[in-house]
Amino acid sequence: MRLSISASVLPPGVLLLVLLLGNNTLGRELQITRHTYGNEAPEAQVLDAHLLAGEKPSPVLVQIISGGWNSNPPKRTVAEQYDAYHKLGFSVISVCHRSINENVAWPAPAADVARAIQFIRMHAADWKIDPDRISITGRSSGGHIAMMVGFGKDRANNE
Repeated sequence: MRLSISASVLPPGVLLLVLLLGNNTLGRELQITRHTYGNEAPEAQVLDAHLLAGEKPSPVLVQIISGGWNSNPPKRTVAEQYDAYHKLGFSVISVCHRSINENVAWPAPAADVARAIQFIRMHAADWKIDPDRISITGRSSGGHIAMMVGFGKDRANNE
């Protein structure tokens, strides 16, 4: 199993790679679906899957939506924000988590994201993604959570 970690949204070299490699998604459709992956707070434990169609499974980038350990699912998904990754052949899954407040304490956000990774792996065959080629990234607290999930033990309960 490979899980790579990045604390930035779009590394500077990605745009150059897109320009050099061209559009790897020619002829590939993009399917966008929303899923709930947890039971504690289903309104917060949401992920949007931007899945590339194709014969062989694509690698996937998990984008953690978080700032100050707060996360709110977007009202609607904007596929264009992930165009650079799609052009490189990556499916992208944006993950929201429970926000830290008087009722939710750390490490709930990290446990939520770990559970989301399990949910993604459970659906890998249906979604045509490679469960062994998952990268995780985020900005601010999303980057912190990416590091905690990538380097920590698998904390999520698979129920």
